[in-house]
Amino acid sequence: MTTDVQDDEWDGVDDEASIQSALEQILKGGERLRLPDEAVEPESNLPDQLEDFRTALGIEWAFALEHKITLEQLFVPPRLVDLRNRNRGATIVLTQRLSELLDLYQACVPGLVLSLNASEWFRFHLLEVMYHLVNPTSSEGKALIRLMDINARLTELGFSDSSNLLKALNVYMDLDDYQPVEGGVILATAIAGGSDKDRDGTIQKRYHALTQPMPLVPVALAAGEISEILNREFPWMGPVTLRLCAHIEEQQRYGVGGAVLHKPVLLVGAPGSGKTHYAQRFAELTRVPSRLLSIGGMNDNMLLKGSARSWSTSRPGVVPEFMVEHNCPNPVFILDEIDKAGGGKTNGNVYDTLIQLLEPRNAAKFFDECLLTSVDLSRASYLATANSTESLPEPLKDRMLIWRAPTPQPEHLVEVAHRLWWQHWQRLDIPTFAAPSPDSVLLERAVGQAASIRQVKSIVDLLLRRAGDAAKRCRLH
Repeated sequence: MTTDVQDDEWDGVDDEASIQSALEQILKGGERLRLPDEAVEPESNLPDQLEDFRTALGIEWAFALEHKITLEQLFVPPRLVDLRNRNRGATIVLTQRLSELLDLYQACVPGLVLSLNASEWFRFHLLEVMYHLVNPTSSEGKALIRLMDINARLTELGFSDSSNLLKALNVYMDLDDYQPVEGGVILATAIAGGSDKDRDGTIQKRYHALTQPMPLVPVALAAGEISEILNREFPWMGPVTLRLCAHIEEQQRYGVGGAVLHKPVLLVGAPGSGKTHYAQRFAELTRVPSRLLSIGGMNDNMLLKGSARSWSTSRPGVVPEFMVEHNCPNPVFILDEIDKAGGGKTNGNVYDTLIQLLEPRNAAKFFDECLLTSVDLSRASYLATANSTESLPEPLKDRMLIWRAPTPQPEHLVEVAHRLWWQHWQRLDIPTFAAPSPDSVLLERAVGQAASIRQVKSIVDLLLRRAGDAAKRCRLH
């Protein structure tokens, strides 16, 4: 498959004045330049095309990383008019492979542009730069414009390129003096002032960290280690664990940072199936700052959107406030019982604000009424729980990956009971050898009557009280 390049659409783009004008527009922060191939209308079967594109992009990015040494040797100064003179075989293979990827991209635009996450956008356009450099029917001017576009948006994307391919291309295209902002991401340009100077000064000082580079917090444990622990503690949640850890594994494999989850996840399952405990344990294992938000019964929207500066008790929304408290632009929030939000609309509807927070494009410019400025909250991750999706608004469901949380089987409940028993003594700092062992026969018999993890906890609590009473009688005698 080959890509038809419309040279007439790019008449003059290779002359120095046109390129300089385009680069100045990017550096001034103007709207991102788009290539002509991004104007193609999408076809009716867009979802299938998006899936095909994502699959192809993953394959080609993996191919590029596998042959990184060859690529670095290909893109070394001095610049050549025809790179085939440096490595004919490599340029032919790259042209063929990447032209097919660009064909898939052309078939999806503009729907694809709105669907790409940050890492996908970065990888595709970096491969696109390579395509324009190795394809003799394309032009170096296109590659230069796109490369400048990537450089200008790198900080906005919120991660660095650990593959060093971007650095190699910058050096090759004489852009090696480009230095990305080090030290993190900036979430707000400024904290605006109001009519009360004393109060405004306090708020501006307290939340000044939002206007300074804030380092992304990486997942501390390897994805495989997180998966192993979760499968041991929550064996019935295996399918969920596999999917949650897949994104972390991808981040760690390619060295990119950002949100722990690439899209909000909703776990739907029966009451007492361990969804909330599982979500908390997952967040704990990432070692990224996290917080549980009980959406069930929430009527006042102020916690999420912040309260107006004019109020004496004014506070920002919980998301930017948590980011400042923990110096973390990519925290994890657990939205517990999201299907049970109250019906009140005091200070706005809870679901309306969640729709903004869960949509990355809107979250990136979330206006906080206390801070009086827009804050970039797009790197926060959300893991929600619910018993049903019937009461949830369709726009909210559209913004989440909805996964079924399996119900634990009887053998799982017995394992949970034993673990709860020993965790109780660990919390009391009583060593295992000094703690009483459970009556396994009695425990299994009692747990056999339980229908949920919640009931298992009640049974274990009762048995622990009996064990504690027996221990007191022993000490009295």
